[in-house]
Amino acid sequence: MRRSLANDLYEVELADGQHVLVHLAASARLRATRIGAGDRVRVALARYDHTRGRITGRL
Repeated sequence: MRRSLANDLYEVELADGQHVLVHLAASARLRATRIGAGDRVRVALARYDHTRGRITGRL
């Protein structure tokens, strides 16, 4: 994860160098997953817009 933005949004850099705007998935939110800059996270990309997605967990 690169940085935290307002309204529970995060900017994540993928392995191929692409930057994606993501939010925390409900399952990760219920488990009270804490995420900080520099953490490695698992991302599920949106089906039709590959610049957005959700964080499903930490690695």
